[in-house]
Amino acid sequence: MTQERSFGFLNEGLPQIVKNVEKLNPSDLPQWARELAELQYLPDQIIIAEPLSYCAGVVRANRVADELLEKSKGQVYLYHAPIHNETKLAQWEERGAIVVNSLDDIADGSVVLFSAHGVSPEIWSAAKAKRLRGADATCPLVYKTHKEVRELVDQGYKILLIGHRNHDEVVGTIGEAPETIIVIHPKIAKEDVDSILEGLKEEKLALRSQTTLAVGDLEELVEYIRSKRSDLNLPAKSDVCYATHNRQEAVIQTIVGSGAQLMLIFGSDETKRSPSSNSIRLREVVQSLGVPAFLVEDVSEIKSEWFRGSSRIGVSAGASAAPERVAEFLACMSAIGLKNSQIARVTVAEEPQVFAPAKRFDFS
Repeated sequence: MTQERSFGFLNEGLPQIVKNVEKLNPSDLPQWARELAELQYLPDQIIIAEPLSYCAGVVRANRVADELLEKSKGQVYLYHAPIHNETKLAQWEERGAIVVNSLDDIADGSVVLFSAHGVSPEIWSAAKAKRLRGADATCPLVYKTHKEVRELVDQGYKILLIGHRNHDEVVGTIGEAPETIIVIHPKIAKEDVDSILEGLKEEKLALRSQTTLAVGDLEELVEYIRSKRSDLNLPAKSDVCYATHNRQEAVIQTIVGSGAQLMLIFGSDETKRSPSSNSIRLREVVQSLGVPAFLVEDVSEIKSEWFRGSSRIGVSAGASAAPERVAEFLACMSAIGLKNSQIARVTVAEEPQVFAPAKRFDFS
């Protein structure tokens, strides 16, 4: 229904987005939409929290994955999911891509795409040894953290890395200096922080973080650590990326400023092969405000009972979720009677960011 873009997919106007609604037959609608139609229930307002959906890094990763699959004559391997989007991953697999979590599963001389979440120096060395070729979709904002970690290690710092230990981004960052980095969970207990700091009291200490954390949790933890270590080396600007920050602020304003009583968030949850950290954090931010939040892959996962008792429904999508998912939801709602005048928008920022094409490499 819509073109892939990193922000403002509704700018053409809602009538353009849902122009094909009249062609939808009741039998074409998902079960939840048919049930709402039978109950003659519609919310008073749908509030779109913007920005939403693809960020610049995801647009870049999508583009290079599609290019490799289109142009490569042989097999294309995806080392980890290029983006954490289950639907997109399945589409690439249908086109012949093979997702792997170890370079041992890739034949020598093959074409490979490294994900937007970054990889360690060890992986780069293994890629050279296997004579691989392809592209590196590492987000420039993730690469910035890698670069700073290397510089800090050279300066003799121990590094506290706030993040989720098994997330692809954190794994790649740890690989820059596995003996020097201490991973701290964003919801770590304060007494555990104290214990870690006690063991590092003689060390020069720096702090960096995963780019897709909940802003509030991170700020609280950083402030606590700073209160204990005034000499802490911090990044000039928060490591949380602009897209994560903007989407969280948008859902907060949709609830606090516009009174949304429920948030529907599109993105891949923990049950998927490639769960989306930024989408899961959106759900957590909403729930921290005492508002129900539901994270769904697409409209097929929605349930009609979620809407009961809520007259104002907020809608968002994580930075790795396609804007089509939101457009499909609006089309379903419009098909059962929602008017364009009942759709509002809360926009907290524009996102003009465009990243340079992913770098290609050839070790063959």
